[in-house]
Amino acid sequence: MGMFLKFKDMKKILILLGLFLGVLCYSQDSLYVYNGQVLTVSIGGVDSLLVDVAFVTSANMITNGTFDDETSWTLEDATWTISGGTLNYVDAGALNRYAGQLSTDMVSALESDTNYKLTFTVSNSSTGITLRVHTYTQAEVLVVEANYINGTHEVTFTTGTITEFGISFDSRGGSTGSIDNIILELN
Repeated sequence: MGMFLKFKDMKKILILLGLFLGVLCYSQDSLYVYNGQVLTVSIGGVDSLLVDVAFVTSANMITNGTFDDETSWTLEDATWTISGGTLNYVDAGALNRYAGQLSTDMVSALESDTNYKLTFTVSNSSTGITLRVHTYTQAEVLVVEANYINGTHEVTFTTGTITEFGISFDSRGGSTGSIDNIILELN
């Protein structure tokens, strides 16, 4: 997208944009804003500014990742519950029990061949909670099984060619704990 705007008006907008995105650097010839990618805006004259920019913002793709209620979540059985603002798992000796969201319940569904970042908080676990993340039907594993201790965790993954576009978590035998603040976004 290219457009000409008055420099004084555009300068205010760019400064606000820079503050919103993170880091703002200005030189006489160019303006740079950095938030994972570099955005360059060249100054085309004293009274005008040429902007030719395209960038993607990322938002949480999970609906109700703070577990205010059971809305948008499917719990396979009683090993998973939602209460007190968290998703809770109590080991009952059963493997592969899941809590998940259908693609139609997500803000936006997973896509094939795409990079993602998943952030979540684990609590109420004395030894950690062993989790695996996969597509809703468990057809494709997205994040291999690992033990997550109390605290906030961030994992990245890339989908291959997937056939199901929802997401689910399953906990493996021998662990108990709570999950909260789930954020899934493009990476």
